[in-house]
Amino acid sequence: TLRTFINTHLGECWEEQGDHVEPVGLLARLEQYEEKPKSLARTAGVDVQKDRLEATIVDWDAGEEAWTMDHLIIPGDTAQPEVWASLAEELAHWAPDAVAVDSGYNTSMVYAWVENRRWAFAVKGRAGPGVPIVEDDKARRQRLRRQRKKGILVHLVGDDQAKALIYSRLKIAAPGPAYIHFPADPSFDDEYFAQLTAEKLVTKMRGTRPYAEWVQTRPRNEALDCWKYALAALRLAGIDLRARSAAVNAEKQAKPTAPAKPVRPVKQHTIGW
Repeated sequence: TLRTFINTHLGECWEEQGDHVEPVGLLARLEQYEEKPKSLARTAGVDVQKDRLEATIVDWDAGEEAWTMDHLIIPGDTAQPEVWASLAEELAHWAPDAVAVDSGYNTSMVYAWVENRRWAFAVKGRAGPGVPIVEDDKARRQRLRRQRKKGILVHLVGDDQAKALIYSRLKIAAPGPAYIHFPADPSFDDEYFAQLTAEKLVTKMRGTRPYAEWVQTRPRNEALDCWKYALAALRLAGIDLRARSAAVNAEKQAKPTAPAKPVRPVKQHTIGW
């Protein structure tokens, strides 16, 4: 009824309203990483397109405070091995703890690339409000046990919950737990943030029942997908940031401090006028 009123009576275009993040505001979050703490973990998310691979590198600190390190675009036919070799070289420079690669396109090439890399996961997004970001260990083991018989290991990623979590963290204003940092680097320009915020959560009606659905507002959203898979890689690897943070703090406390250097007394001089 509201759509009909706006189109017919007001003569205006109808636009679905929903929960979204303005990309312009994120440009103000660009910062120099001069005082960045040493990360507790590093992951990467890789999105596969026909003519390129895109990857986002993320460092994680306590409380899942995230430092976006780089966004890579590796051009090439993803049905050929050359572009995958280039991806391996780029990731070798960053040495991530875990990598999640989207297997929705050129699936066989993704399987071949992750096969001999224990820290790499082939993932596939699944839409739906009740799908978790990653399955719990018991459900994942049961499903993977069935897949191993077929030689396929694919980890499911809950698209809706991952996007909702990322968008909620993009709205956090002050650095701290769950905050997402972005570097002042040419890779993070207007187009990157437009892709990162390329979807919005709208309420639609199925009969008389409302339901929420993520709607893509522009053709390209690779930045959002890469960030989603980087988050999934952290969860799939089972990295306990709290335990790592406690171990680092314990190591700092156990490290002996250097004795203070003695201060030489200053000789007093008397000046006679």
